[in-house]
Amino acid sequence: MNVKSISSLFIDSEGFNEQICEVFDSPDLTIWYRGLEEDTLLVTVGYASTYGYSQEDFNNNPLLWLDSVYQGDKWILESAICQQLVGKSTDVEYRILRSDGEIRWIRERATPLVNNEGRVIAISGSVYDITEYKMENLQLHNQLKMNGNRMELHETIRLQQGMIFKYKNINGRFIHTLCDGELLYRLGLIPSDVVGKQLCDFLPKTMAEEKQTYFQLAWNGEERVTYEAEFNGIYYLCVLSPIKRGGEVVEVIGSCIDITERKKAEHALLESEAKYRLIAENMTDLLILFDVNGNGIYASPSHESVLGYSPAYFESNNTMHLIHPEDLSIVSAHFEEVIQRKTPTKVDLRLLHAKGDWKLFECTGTPVLGVNGSVEHIMVVAKDITEQRKAEELLWKSEKLSLVGELAAGVAHEIRNPLTSIKGFIQLFQQGVRKEEYFHVILKEFNRVEDIIKEFLSLAKPQEIQLKPVNIPSLVKEIVTLLESEAHLKNVEFLIEIEQDIPMIMCDANQLKQVLLNLYKNSIEAIDIKKEGLIRVTVRSKHENNLLIQVCDNGVGISEDRIKRLGEPFFSNKEKGTGLGLMLCYRIIKDLKGTLSFESIENQGTTVTVSLPLIIDETNVTVN
Repeated sequence: MNVKSISSLFIDSEGFNEQICEVFDSPDLTIWYRGLEEDTLLVTVGYASTYGYSQEDFNNNPLLWLDSVYQGDKWILESAICQQLVGKSTDVEYRILRSDGEIRWIRERATPLVNNEGRVIAISGSVYDITEYKMENLQLHNQLKMNGNRMELHETIRLQQGMIFKYKNINGRFIHTLCDGELLYRLGLIPSDVVGKQLCDFLPKTMAEEKQTYFQLAWNGEERVTYEAEFNGIYYLCVLSPIKRGGEVVEVIGSCIDITERKKAEHALLESEAKYRLIAENMTDLLILFDVNGNGIYASPSHESVLGYSPAYFESNNTMHLIHPEDLSIVSAHFEEVIQRKTPTKVDLRLLHAKGDWKLFECTGTPVLGVNGSVEHIMVVAKDITEQRKAEELLWKSEKLSLVGELAAGVAHEIRNPLTSIKGFIQLFQQGVRKEEYFHVILKEFNRVEDIIKEFLSLAKPQEIQLKPVNIPSLVKEIVTLLESEAHLKNVEFLIEIEQDIPMIMCDANQLKQVLLNLYKNSIEAIDIKKEGLIRVTVRSKHENNLLIQVCDNGVGISEDRIKRLGEPFFSNKEKGTGLGLMLCYRIIKDLKGTLSFESIENQGTTVTVSLPLIIDETNVTVN
């Protein structure tokens, strides 16, 4: 394309030539003309200066206008040229790179010139520098975006559950520049109560002075200053963090969270701990906490008054040496049982008093589980039952003597019968009548007398408690033998039903005899003497785990209210009874890890069931 001068292009029309020269020489107009057929380019002085060049520069480089387009925007101009060549006007904005290296935004409007045949023969247009306009728009856009972000930030702060605030040190005063959040409103304040003000403007003087100390620490540059406070019944935790620029603190930001529920829980826990400690420190029973290795962690003050040792003696120490040697294996077994089964257990044991004597305690061990479900500690509560057991022993002996006294008449009557037979045969011998069968009868009667006396003495004589295998069917029959005479006097008959192959159990025969004797006598006394009485004694096994002994009578029965109180001392269903006998029965069966239960219907009879484990671990049986 050849760029022609204005004068050579319009040489034939001198007047028009002068006007055109004025236009294209004007620095205020930024227009251009490209003749496609003549390969002509005309630019005004103003157009050339927009690009930072002169008209001569465009004469020397006809493609300077295209080379000046910013590389990233050339596609915009190329697209516009394509439209112009097909006869369409364009209005586009793009960037140019001036000769001085400055990037400017321009807006170009171009119109194609079409001949009679519809062919584009030239294109003319104008450019406008819109850089300032673009910068203003960009600044406005950024400002709007910043405002939007700021509004979004304020909205986020406003809606968050806690509270965020900022403050600066202005003339020696800590002035809040921001404060918002849900917690602020729950405290009974709004942003305008805080922003632009110092602490003493919206807080009580004492509280403001206390917080001022923390504010100063954060302003001095200390990281993560924390404190807890309470305002209008709400507890909150605050964290202060300094904001530094160039190593200097220019602002401090604080964040607060509501800890009211946590504080209430802590307060309730402290109250609970105080109550439990008050109980532990004033109870007469021993309370001690062990770890799984048997070392003491806590011991109640009652240890000093009950055992003569200070609580510190038990803490961080293993005190197994205070347990009686005979009870040590039992205690160890129960300790392991608590850890393995994670269930409470009870055991009676003897502990050595500081004065050297042994005290008997009833202990209950309870596992304390950790978060993972394993046993972390064992809590033991021990009650001194030394005097109680002595009293029970006295009651036991008293009840035995009472039973022996009541049996004496029946035994005397029972012995009189065989003695009468023996006396008669002796009189026959004196008369010279002698037969062999007489000697067999006399011997049989002597054996019966011997059996009765033996059973009577075994019951009356105090014996040391010994666990041995016992044949329950034989024991049941022996007790019936003792009471048969008394039963006959009261028109009562015993019926014994025993299963085959009843196994032996480990117990103290003398104790179990006393239980059965009490139950038999209660049944005899419950039967009206005017009616024919029947006592059915049944012995059978149940699921190969338990042995059941049932004593069923057709006596007057027991009311439901009275059944609930059976076993209480000095409560009896009999007119002159003390209730001590049945209380001891419950105790004996409990020590043998068994159960004693009653079922009764008034005026129809009562059934007593004794359930004993077929296999009794000797280490689990209480021995007094």
